[in-house]
Amino acid sequence: MSLSKGLVGYWTMDDVDVDSGVVRDRSGNDNHANIVNGTYITQSVSGKINEAFEFENRAYAAGNGYLEVPHDESLDITEEISICAWCRIDEDPDAPDSAVNSWRGVCKRGSSPYRLLLETSGRFSGSVYVDGARQKTDAPSTTFNGPGVWHFVVYTYRSVDGRARMYVDGELGIEQTKSIGPIETNTSSFQIANTGGSGSSWHGPIDEVRLYRRELTPTDVKQLSHFRTMRTSSIDPFKFRPRPGDPSNMMDSTTWVIGTSGSQDGFNRNGSVDENDIVEGTGPYGDTVALWYGHSEDDDTGTNGPRADGGWNWYHSIENHDTTMKYRYSVWARQEFRSGTIYHGTRCVDKFDGVYRTNPYYWSGDLPTMSDWYLIVGYNYPEQATQGNESAIYDTDGNVVEKINDYRWDPDGGSANMRWRTYYYYDSNIGRGAHFWDPRLEVCDGSETSITELLNPAIMNQ
Repeated sequence: MSLSKGLVGYWTMDDVDVDSGVVRDRSGNDNHANIVNGTYITQSVSGKINEAFEFENRAYAAGNGYLEVPHDESLDITEEISICAWCRIDEDPDAPDSAVNSWRGVCKRGSSPYRLLLETSGRFSGSVYVDGARQKTDAPSTTFNGPGVWHFVVYTYRSVDGRARMYVDGELGIEQTKSIGPIETNTSSFQIANTGGSGSSWHGPIDEVRLYRRELTPTDVKQLSHFRTMRTSSIDPFKFRPRPGDPSNMMDSTTWVIGTSGSQDGFNRNGSVDENDIVEGTGPYGDTVALWYGHSEDDDTGTNGPRADGGWNWYHSIENHDTTMKYRYSVWARQEFRSGTIYHGTRCVDKFDGVYRTNPYYWSGDLPTMSDWYLIVGYNYPEQATQGNESAIYDTDGNVVEKINDYRWDPDGGSANMRWRTYYYYDSNIGRGAHFWDPRLEVCDGSETSITELLNPAIMNQ
């Protein structure tokens, strides 16, 4: 299941999402958070992912700082809930000093319909209120590694059977059965770094807070715990941020707008505007999706040279890639006629021989069967690698129908202007073309989507 499904609020804490005292909600629900008592908050500190907010609160102190999302009906979550956050406490919750020894709130809704916190004994805890009673679930204290350590904490509850779970750092800490029934609602706000009452504000940074109206699965939690970005301070922070709900993919094809032509946000057209259309069509899983349709509409002169009949370049400076890591660039493609040629390529690479390739493609040619979908997968291996043998074309049954070129990063061999590219070329028949769907650029660090998941919609949509 998509990690954007059921998302009520998503607060990254990144600099790009903060403006004039407001922290942007990236879920699309406009649940933006106001900064309250900003004197006690430091913005733009180093976070677990990009930037974070550091809350300099003290137990039992007046004027603690926090973030507040005003009441909205979307916050009335009654059936299933998941609360997620990266957090780091910077003081000992068990210190004997009464100014420190208190439970600390990560986030909550008003007078506690739901909340996530760290107990005094070093146990992360989540709770909901059902029929006037608090249903609390504590993770084992062994999952807390002490002050100064980042933890990814997730609490889930579903009302149909009372199942409650606490996860820490991607692993299930405990599962319990609590009271069955709808979660209580009220007209209060949602707050981050504060859960109300004496001594309950957070001291330390908080990052990447998410609120869902569904129960995240263990697979969902594991994937979120591996959320990463390749962005550095030299890259535009919004453009290259993995999109919510698809954390491993550096590309964002949700920017493709059906009914438009030409370049799309982040994807620079290859060929003329009229040769690049975003259309509604059937994808490889049988569902209706937005497809990039590259097709011939002039006789020989596209913007990028003769016979450029659609497709894109996705630019990114080589300095902003970690060339000691393996990258994978994949796309689904469907060809209508054999009168044109599909190209799927990269740059800044060699063939494990130290010879810089000026125009490298993982593959170019005709797909095996016209009008069938195929997954084209190309790998750039670490610059220290000596060989590779994974690049391939797959049919929808998961069979490898063709092995294609593997490459190795060669960051010093030529242009610093890195680009990932997929084209349709050399079709002299006006109106013919190829469809493309779901381009993906992923770092192969263990958090990437597996080939099995890409090929099997049942796994992708769990």
